[in-house]
Amino acid sequence: MILITNDDGYTESAKLLMEIAKGLDKKVIGIFPERQSSAVSKSMTFHKPARVNRIGKDVYTINGTPADCVYFAVGKYELDLVISGVNLGDNTSLHSIFSSGTVGGAVEAALFGIPAFAFSRAKIGHWKEADWRWEDKEVMKHWIKKIIEEYKGKLKKGQALNVNLPEKITEKTKVVFAKPQQHRLTPKIVKRIDPDGTPYYWLTGTYAKPEMGTDVYYLSKGNITISILEPRRIILGTRKP
Repeated sequence: MILITNDDGYTESAKLLMEIAKGLDKKVIGIFPERQSSAVSKSMTFHKPARVNRIGKDVYTINGTPADCVYFAVGKYELDLVISGVNLGDNTSLHSIFSSGTVGGAVEAALFGIPAFAFSRAKIGHWKEADWRWEDKEVMKHWIKKIIEEYKGKLKKGQALNVNLPEKITEKTKVVFAKPQQHRLTPKIVKRIDPDGTPYYWLTGTYAKPEMGTDVYYLSKGNITISILEPRRIILGTRKP
């Protein structure tokens, strides 16, 4: 069985992944956060009951995070593969990888030894609702299906792949395995004042310069980038630094 999830809910990109998955396995289920859950990483919901709603054939929402969706599915089904995405906006750099709810869903699966993919699509500037409709949907389907079929059986237990598609993509686009850059953004804190005089802040940022050889660099050059995620390697050992 294949599980589809993401951090944006049951969007057009979720439907796209459901369609692709049904061509790879007879059993496909979609479980999505009922609310937008960007930048929640692998956070879990243990302090309140999980409310699950059926919104379509084999499609459900849960009042939690992408990792909750995966955790719930692991406890209920025998999963062979988890696909998270397609996120609107890239998830390159360690900073984004550790923050992303899309990636968090894939990492949750990897921690249970289930092969997993996190797919994101670069988008320059502010996005609109129409951007979810992907005018080049067939090319996206081609690449997502190709990458899953090529690498699903090659993943070691406990690994996931973080895949970023460029904003402009064709069937001739190159695929590059790349290490993540450290940061995607340089922090910029914007201060505002409420009508009652109380200050508040927006956590924003400016794009950092792409570093040669990293996922940010290769994606900026129009390539599809893939980074291997292996959560257990975060713990490097007990030696003192």
